[in-house]
This record gives sequence, structure tokens and C-alpha cells, in this order.
Amino acid sequence: MKMTAYIRGQWEWIASQISIIILVNLILLVSTPLAYALGEIFYLDLLVIVVAAAGYFLHYRRLNRAYSQIRQAMAEGRDIDWLFREPSAADSNKAPGIGVIQEVLEYKNWLFKEKEAHYQQLMNDLKDYLTQTVHDLKVNLAVCEMVVNRLEDQAEIANKLLFQIEQMKFRINQALSITRANHYSTDILS
Repeated sequence: MKMTAYIRGQWEWIASQISIIILVNLILLVSTPLAYALGEIFYLDLLVIVVAAAGYFLHYRRLNRAYSQIRQAMAEGRDIDWLFREPSAADSNKAPGIGVIQEVLEYKNWLFKEKEAHYQQLMNDLKDYLTQTVHDLKVNLAVCEMVVNRLEDQAEIANKLLFQIEQMKFRINQALSITRANHYSTDILS
């Protein structure tokens, strides 16, 4: 947060503190001798309390108004992106502390993206593992098919085995298409 943005956001508090200092200095400059000190101390304390209370009341009212605008916008489902724009000199209804909230949201967004990238990497690893396993199965099926094709004298058993191999090929191709991992360069054409 920039210093000027902070000063603009806290002008009521700063003004009330400056007015307290000015009042204290003025009273001390015009004070009477020490004999009247108790009355002046009481008067000075009362002035400080009144001025500080007025400053804090103005600050509270401003915060309450800004936060009620935020709550109302969220309740009505309106866009609240106006909160996160750079504050201008004329923008006095922006709630103080929004800069910190924006930084927290950006940090949470960064954490979410990190988790998302981690899970995406895990999914890619799983997809690669599944694809490699399916391709290994296809190689084994191709070898089985070649062995079955060499069975010349046992045609009935060979036909049953070929049928089972075709069903396995179909399921393997389904798994490949489900994972959208049809790598034709590593696929064995049967």
C-alpha cells in the first residue's frame, strides 16, 4: 500500500489527532499559573476526549457506510470489482483495508493455482501411466494374436482365442479414447 493511499484512507483519524495536538498546544500557551492547573487539566482532558470521540465517530461512520455498500452489493448479486480499482482522490467511499483484502485474495488465488497445477501434474502422470500400460497390453495382445494365427490344426480354439483378443482390443481402444491419449506413434496397428 502506498503512503499517499494510506493517508487518503485515514484522513479523519489524522485530522482528529492533529486537532488534538493543536488544542493541547493552544491551551498550554494561554494557561494560567499552576494554581489553576487542576481545572485546566480537567478541561483539557474533556476537550481531548470530545475531539477524539468525534474523529473516531466520523471514521466509524465512514467504515460502516462503505461496508454496508459492500454487503448490499453482494446481497443483490452486483459486481464488486469497483472495490479493487486503484483509489483516486475523488473516491472517498472505498472501504479502508481493501488493499489488504486484495493482497489476501491474490495470495489465496496463487495458492489455488499452485494446488491446481499440482493436481494437473498428478492427472497427467496418471494419464501417462495408464496410456503406457494400455500400450504395453496392446503389444502383448499383438503377440498373442500372432501365436493364435499359427495354430493351424486347432481352428475352433484359435477362433475362440481370436474372438477374446478382439474383445480385449476393443476395451483397450475404449480406454485409450476415454483418456484421450491416442498416441498413434506408439499405437500398434492391428
